[in-house]
Amino acid sequence: MILNAGTFRGDIEIPRGPIKHKDLQLIFPMIDPIVIMKVRGDKMHKLLENGVSSYPKLDGKFPIVSGIKFTFDSGKPPGS
Repeated sequence: MILNAGTFRGDIEIPRGPIKHKDLQLIFPMIDPIVIMKVRGDKMHKLLENGVSSYPKLDGKFPIVSGIKFTFDSGKPPGS
């Protein structure tokens, strides 16, 4: 799964325990569609590279991932 960091809102810390509906409304105030698709490896590489291309700038396109691991070197040029 991939989300862009801009999806998450509400600069809050949710206490341990059950997550309440109001907590979710603070974190996800906008309703975004969920899309499932197959993506080739080269396209996934470009997607992840684009997501980290402006690091360390704190913008909303940084990828939040689940089910994969990746690393990047911000000192290298794009495509490296």
